[in-house]
Amino acid sequence: MAMRSGGNMMRESLDDTLAGLQDDNLSDDDNAQPELQEQEMEIEDPLLLAIDDLEGRIVSALDDVRIHPGVRTSSAPGAPNIHEELATMLRPVLEVAAHTGPSIARTYYRGDGIEGIEASVEDVYERVVSDLVLPVVLEMAQSERNPAKLGASLEFFHNFWKECHKAGSWLDATTSGPQAGPYGAGGSHSSSAANPALKPLLQKRLAKRTAREAEILRYWVQASIACTEPGVLTSDEGEGAVASRGVLAACASLRPSLRHIAQRIKDTDDRGANRLYGPVMRMVEGVFKKLFLGNSGEAIRSACIKFLEIVILCCSFKAQDAVGKRRGPTAASDFSLDELPAGHPVITREALESVAEYAFTTLRGLTFLGGQIKIDANILSDMLMTSGGGGSPSSQVVSILKPAALAYLEIESNLPKEDTGNALAYKLDRSALEFEFELSQKSYTLSINAMQALAANRPAFFKEVSFCISRRAVQPPVYSETGVLSKSAVIAITSQLKSTCLAMLRNSLSITSKASDVLHSALKTYDMEIQADKALSMAKQATDLKTAGRAARNRANMYYEWDASDNDRSSRRQRETDDALAKMRAAKAARGLGHGIQLPTSMSDSIDLIMVNLNHLPSERPKRLTSESGKISISLDYIVDAIMTNGASLSQEEGHWYERDGSAAWNVDIESDEKYNLKENFVGLLSLNFESSGHEEEDEREKKRRKIVHDQIDLAASNALGRILASVTNFGSKYLGSLAGQVTSRLSFVLKNIHPSAAQEEQYNMAKQGISKMQGRYFDEETALSLFKFIEVHPLVASSLAADVMPMSDSNGVTTSIGQALLSEAFMQCCDDTVTESKWWKYDCTLALYVSLVVYAGEVANQKPTDEGRKKAAADACHRLQMVMTSLPRVTQTSVTLLAGLCDLEDITKKVVSAQRQTSQEAIAVAAATHAAKQAAEKRAKCGLLILRDLACQKTSAEIRKWAVNCAAAIASGRLPSHPKVQENCLGLVVNVLFTKNESLSDFVANAAKDELRYASNKAIECYDQIEKANKEADPKVLAAAKKNPYIAVSSEEKQVLEQMRGPALLFMAICLRIPEMIEVLFTLSSAEKADVLSKAVRANMFKLSKASAAKHGKIDIALKVAKMTGPNEVPLLLTFLENLASLSDRNNPDQDVIDVCYEIQEMKKPDGGEKDPRFVIPVVGYMLRKDLETRFVDFVAADDKVFMTALARMGERLHAQALLFREEQDEENPALRGMTLCEQLVLLHKLDFSSLDLPQQQKQRRYLSAIKLCLEEEEVYNDSVVMSALDHISGTFLTRGEKLPLAFMRTCILVCSQHESLHSWICNELLPRLLDGKIYEDPRQWEGWMRCAHMLENSGQRGVSSMSAIAKLPPEQLMQYRTKWTSSSGVQVAKRKAPMALLYDVRRTLEDTPYVTFLPKDKNQSPRLPLPKNNQKQCKMEEENTCQVEGKGSGQNERFSVRVKAEFILSERASCLPPIAPTIPVNSENPKSRKNRRKNKRLREENGDLEKMCLIHLRGDVCTHGDSCKFSHDIKAFLASRPPDIDQIEGGCPHYNLYGFCMYGATCRLGGSHLNLATGENLRKEGIVDASTRVLNLLDRDVQSQLRRNDYPFVCQKFNQKKKDDAHENRSAPEENESSEVLPDMTPLPEKSRRTIDFSNKVYIAPLTTVGNLPFRRVMKKLGADITCGEMAVASHILMGNASEWALLKRHVDEDIFGVQLAAGHADLFTRACELIENHTKVDFVDLNLGCPLDIINDKGAGAALMLRQNKIKDTIKGITQTISCPVTIKMRTGWDMAKPFAHELVAKIQNWGMGGVGAVMIHGRSRLQRYSKEADWDYISKAALNQDNSLPKIPVIGNGDIFSYKDYEESTSREGISSCAMLGRGALIKPWLPTEIKEKRQWDISATERLDILKDFVRFGLEHWGSDQKGVDNCRRFLLEWLSFLHRYVPIGLLETASQSMNQRVPPFMCGRSDLETLFLSSEASDWIRISEMLLGPVPEGFHFQPKHQAKSHSAEG
Repeated sequence: MAMRSGGNMMRESLDDTLAGLQDDNLSDDDNAQPELQEQEMEIEDPLLLAIDDLEGRIVSALDDVRIHPGVRTSSAPGAPNIHEELATMLRPVLEVAAHTGPSIARTYYRGDGIEGIEASVEDVYERVVSDLVLPVVLEMAQSERNPAKLGASLEFFHNFWKECHKAGSWLDATTSGPQAGPYGAGGSHSSSAANPALKPLLQKRLAKRTAREAEILRYWVQASIACTEPGVLTSDEGEGAVASRGVLAACASLRPSLRHIAQRIKDTDDRGANRLYGPVMRMVEGVFKKLFLGNSGEAIRSACIKFLEIVILCCSFKAQDAVGKRRGPTAASDFSLDELPAGHPVITREALESVAEYAFTTLRGLTFLGGQIKIDANILSDMLMTSGGGGSPSSQVVSILKPAALAYLEIESNLPKEDTGNALAYKLDRSALEFEFELSQKSYTLSINAMQALAANRPAFFKEVSFCISRRAVQPPVYSETGVLSKSAVIAITSQLKSTCLAMLRNSLSITSKASDVLHSALKTYDMEIQADKALSMAKQATDLKTAGRAARNRANMYYEWDASDNDRSSRRQRETDDALAKMRAAKAARGLGHGIQLPTSMSDSIDLIMVNLNHLPSERPKRLTSESGKISISLDYIVDAIMTNGASLSQEEGHWYERDGSAAWNVDIESDEKYNLKENFVGLLSLNFESSGHEEEDEREKKRRKIVHDQIDLAASNALGRILASVTNFGSKYLGSLAGQVTSRLSFVLKNIHPSAAQEEQYNMAKQGISKMQGRYFDEETALSLFKFIEVHPLVASSLAADVMPMSDSNGVTTSIGQALLSEAFMQCCDDTVTESKWWKYDCTLALYVSLVVYAGEVANQKPTDEGRKKAAADACHRLQMVMTSLPRVTQTSVTLLAGLCDLEDITKKVVSAQRQTSQEAIAVAAATHAAKQAAEKRAKCGLLILRDLACQKTSAEIRKWAVNCAAAIASGRLPSHPKVQENCLGLVVNVLFTKNESLSDFVANAAKDELRYASNKAIECYDQIEKANKEADPKVLAAAKKNPYIAVSSEEKQVLEQMRGPALLFMAICLRIPEMIEVLFTLSSAEKADVLSKAVRANMFKLSKASAAKHGKIDIALKVAKMTGPNEVPLLLTFLENLASLSDRNNPDQDVIDVCYEIQEMKKPDGGEKDPRFVIPVVGYMLRKDLETRFVDFVAADDKVFMTALARMGERLHAQALLFREEQDEENPALRGMTLCEQLVLLHKLDFSSLDLPQQQKQRRYLSAIKLCLEEEEVYNDSVVMSALDHISGTFLTRGEKLPLAFMRTCILVCSQHESLHSWICNELLPRLLDGKIYEDPRQWEGWMRCAHMLENSGQRGVSSMSAIAKLPPEQLMQYRTKWTSSSGVQVAKRKAPMALLYDVRRTLEDTPYVTFLPKDKNQSPRLPLPKNNQKQCKMEEENTCQVEGKGSGQNERFSVRVKAEFILSERASCLPPIAPTIPVNSENPKSRKNRRKNKRLREENGDLEKMCLIHLRGDVCTHGDSCKFSHDIKAFLASRPPDIDQIEGGCPHYNLYGFCMYGATCRLGGSHLNLATGENLRKEGIVDASTRVLNLLDRDVQSQLRRNDYPFVCQKFNQKKKDDAHENRSAPEENESSEVLPDMTPLPEKSRRTIDFSNKVYIAPLTTVGNLPFRRVMKKLGADITCGEMAVASHILMGNASEWALLKRHVDEDIFGVQLAAGHADLFTRACELIENHTKVDFVDLNLGCPLDIINDKGAGAALMLRQNKIKDTIKGITQTISCPVTIKMRTGWDMAKPFAHELVAKIQNWGMGGVGAVMIHGRSRLQRYSKEADWDYISKAALNQDNSLPKIPVIGNGDIFSYKDYEESTSREGISSCAMLGRGALIKPWLPTEIKEKRQWDISATERLDILKDFVRFGLEHWGSDQKGVDNCRRFLLEWLSFLHRYVPIGLLETASQSMNQRVPPFMCGRSDLETLFLSSEASDWIRISEMLLGPVPEGFHFQPKHQAKSHSAEG
């Protein structure tokens, strides 16, 4: 009634308000329209008015907080401080949001009944809380700069969370029923709740409550994150205050957040759990970064330590015996991992438990050391890098904690062990340690309190906390003048340590955890022995009461009536408080239970009691006793149950007396229905031997009777043992569990040959299966037979071990290691000195069986990943095995070897891979479970490695340590099966831990590595014949690939063995790094006869050894040392070692020391009286000066063919891109060229002085000629282009420099004619005429070769190719010689009647009649034009005088052109060094759907038939989900047979494989040789695959794309659009001039965003460039000095449609540190919604509005430059965008529509006057729309527009754009007043991409052609990484490269100019030559030459390829 009356009063108040509003609206006008008033009255909803009133009150209060100065307003005594003031100001917001809002919803709900309440509540919550309070307060926490206000906002979230949980608020869970929470009065309606019809309603409300709870928590967590990030404030004090409050807020929000996440997982809402889990982990990460990675102050550090305590509590398990037993508010608010359900793929207990483990270790370190020890920077960076794409959110938290924990553990490992007696006897000099930070008194106090709280609330930590506190108490902090602790602080901390030790000793956990001794010892050091003794007695008394007192019995629900007087008690409470009775019961408990049996106190007594009772069996079965008898017999069952249940089994017979001489008999069936009664002495029946009675039937009956008795006894014993095992894990006391284990172990060994009971049958079979599984893998058949014999003799031992390892049910009590008890029993039984030599057989078998079962348990868990029970059992067994193995007195070699089974993860890895390929919903769950099973298996493997580490480091027996080292080495080498990750971890264990531990372990490791390498060598020799046979049958393509890369496997057989060789090689190399002398052993074993595959593995991994050895020992020293150890057979390995050493040098600055040391080694290895071996120089020939190579070239030619060809390959391996060039030295006196290109090799080989060869005289010339022939036969290397370039160079020097042709030149030409048919045309048209011009006929020998070559090509068989044109140029005498020697194949005979001139004329006439010969001049008297030689100005002038049509010389030649080029570089026609122009192919402009294009597409499909028919998923190396039903082919070998060769022009191999470790294009990759096994088609993967999405940002999410295409994306501004348009329709009036017809989307009530700013000044900005401004181009520009980049223009409407190609324009590379996107649209709503998408789903630094695009297709839609004409639309657009995005907005515009009427200056002033603060800059292109790109940019007008702004308002930076082509242009343009100093580059960057470098360095860069080619190489590498390395990606890369080349050719090098520089709009001469052939090629404006450049970088183009530039806009084109 109170609530209802209050609601009525509020309704009356609002009615009065409405009446007042009506009065205010009254008018004196008689013509007032009543209809309008009616309409207004109809829409005045009381609920809306109430909500508006609430919003007003909230906004008013928040505004008051905003304008508050943030400092205390009153300094009067008693006045509230600043925090109290702000809390008071925010109190109305809290009250309205948490309480008034729900009350309003219940009072003024719309509609009827519950539905009306539901709708009203939803409206109130959404408008008041969700849309107003939470976002605004979050914005305050994120953007506020005042520490006090930030703290108030964080405190508000905490208070709001608590208030919302109170009765009647949004999250009220205290009441139930339909009236619960904010939906009713808050009372309980049991009748309504019982109504089944209301169940759906209650479920819906619960879902709403959960969603609101998640929303509030997310805002709370986000606010905490914002306040922990650095850079919030500028002052350190403010920063510390804010961060500390952020950490405190994180402390408060962590528990409710985790509890909510657990509830979401329980409700199977994984997505909801993920949405909160990610921010929570970021919050935790931010706090820990503040503690460990930041320079935090004391306040932050104290708060972080408290946060550390809460994280440990939340991420750890409670004690098993305390679950559900705690009471009070602490238990209710506590959270532990027990509450986190299983089943989530990411949020797992294991992940959070690992966080707790490292956090607890870190806290221990802080407490023990007094601060954080210095963290190794390398470890920290490695941890942070390894955690970054693609792991769980908790991995980053672990990566921060782990280095800190490891730093402490490294110190702790040197302290005495906790289980030793001298745990406190340690010495640690803390002053010698280097700290990151030290704890102050406050922080120290908090850390100690945190440790004490953890010990009390998480008993699992009690022992470790006790040792940590005790150790610190023994050595407390000391005062130091340089320390942070004062004297009083040291005393206070010491006192706290003592009190903490005393309090913990008083706890009963100190007894149960065995920590009482160390706590007692610590207190004794302070003379507190009396207090310690008293505390210890209290702890013991509490422990006794827990184990034997009243509390323990109550927990077990056991109530005994101890005597008759108990029944006279009036109440239980009086009995429980009776001290005398409690003492009596404690005394009775010490003696036994009641007046009955006396429970034994030792294992032997227990067993004796059971065995004695076997002799007290009655002669006949006792009758069932009635209640009057008062006694009951004691059977074997009663005894076992009484012992094992601590008397609980006697509760059912309480009050009875027990007798010792009876037991239950058995019913025995004989042949008939007669019951057998035991009449005789039972003991006599126990023996199977008896005296014969003389009657065979009676003897048989007696024998059968005794056999039955014997079997029954065995059955009874096995059943008794089975019951012990069944209940052994359910004891509440670990002492009782230990007793059970001892009883089980004794009985298991005593009861021999007794088959287990039915309940144990499954465990017994598991034991046998475990032995069978391990046989052959880890032990031999003999060991297996011994184990089978053991379990036959002791079957109960086998079943007990199996039950311990793999229990059939979950454990609910204290974990008991039966295995350890059985091992102890076996050891005791084997210690008898009288036992023979095999006395340890029983123990050894028990241990081997135990380890086998643990390994088998892991395999069983892997077989069924969804079985959590199996997984938990395997984990527990592995954990127990670790404790058992380290404490055993004896360990066998078999058991140590079996530990390797824990590391075998092959099966579970295959299951994970298979599960990940499935896509169904069920399969996803299975995949998650499989992944979790793999993680569990990895933990078990880690446990196995830890066991090996402990055995190797802790055992005193050298034999055991050696076994452990050998096993670890076998795992690290891969000989014992394991997972690659485990193998890598084991390698680290062996090399970094065991080897460095001590000298003896170092020797063991070295010997083990030798054994593994020796085993690998023997394996390689054994498989040699098989591999050779398989390699001979391999595919020829694979053999060819292997020839290029000798380290890849040729066949699958070789691949399999090669993988086995890799592990031993890496292990031994790691040892060689520490012991360089062992390299000799490595080389010797690897070079053994027939051990080729091991040698290949060593050479393939030699780079790692070379790199590490060079870093550790120095390149020179290690090279000489290895060379001295190397014999003749090991020279190939030495060369590989030296080669890898040389590759470590900088490419541009080679290490001369490595070259010199190779010379020294060559001299060292020179035999006495012999010659130097040139092989030792081969590793460095690629880095040697070309001048030095020329002197040593003779040595390589004289060597054998293999050495010669290898040397040539090494010379040019770094110069693939320049293979066709003969480089010229810039300075002959200081040569700098290194290596030799292929062209240079052939040239030098021809010019070689073969007389200097160190060979017999008759062999010199033969060797010279054979070397040339050998090169020409290598057609894949010395291809047509290389041969042509070499011959071209030799013939050019012969013609221009007068050099004599080499001896073998014409012989080479003849060979080329026979082998290289494609060069026939060039030889006929270029080479032969050129040789004639050089008068080759003057050398008889060369002339003979020329005639022979000409004769061969006179009729070559190719259409239009003939040497007749060259023959026609012969002088008459030589022509006659030729005709005399050779007869023309064309029918022209030698005719004596014709004069030579007439004959020549006839030949010419014949050639002119041939339509294909077009190179002859029309004038018969004019000789054909000679080809242009390189770098010869004289020849250029001669050509100019003969053929150039430009009259005059000097500057007069440049009159036709704007660019003033030196005369010697201008040609009248195409340069002769360039190939002929291919005929132009007409561009197909028809509709793509036309018949002609359909035929063309069909032809293309036929050409790519193999790829079209192949399954692309299979080609990538993945498994096709369709399997056999796939309609595409899976025949990978057939595809490989037709696969095109790799592109050789690209250096470094596949960029995807190099960057990410995996190429997604698989077999289709055109660079697949680096990651493909061409024998099997396998796509290789590196370890640690990098996620590609970490390098390219702004990728379009599939879900978002689907929403956009379905037009159901939840735009925030969309729901306001319709309302605005309706209002506009109703109030439509005559529009003003230039008024926009659309209405801006209202973005309220979104909070104002914190806007970022960009300083454009003094930066180079690459303007948006359509088509060419792609991501690879922008990366090139970043590399060349650009600061700001912007994506290509994107059309907003296409963005909104989810167009993938348009979204691709928004992609951003991580190298682009300042990046923006440009949008084009014609309407404000398109701009606004597109920007909303950009804000939500991309990461950009600014958004640029395109108001300048001149294209018709854009302007026709009202966008681009056309938008400048509609300024109201511009205003609406800017307003909508600035309210939507948080980054600045820039505007790119032109001067106007046409040049006559520019108006950009007016528009800039209007934008300034609009006062929208989000505009960061205005860019003005100094041309109009109609000008496009013609004329010069008007920079004076740009300055005018900038100065036209109002000085009284904040000015907008104005950036100019247009015609910047040099740094002088930049300085001249930006020097104008008002223009920003930002250099905005457009076409200038396309033509001169190095322009940013020129601007920043203020210089003119005369860039060489080689440097320009390197820029294109970078573009190609970036392009293949971006567009893909398959054929499609190569084609795309080539297309965009050609588009760029269509601009690049317009650059004229500075060295060719007469003036200082070139301007943008200057025209260039059509024909020019450069200073080199490459530069000439760059100057060509022909597309065919651009294609040739692309072939130098991307390989040959496909047949019929054609390119036409997309951009036709030229700067010098006239305006239309």
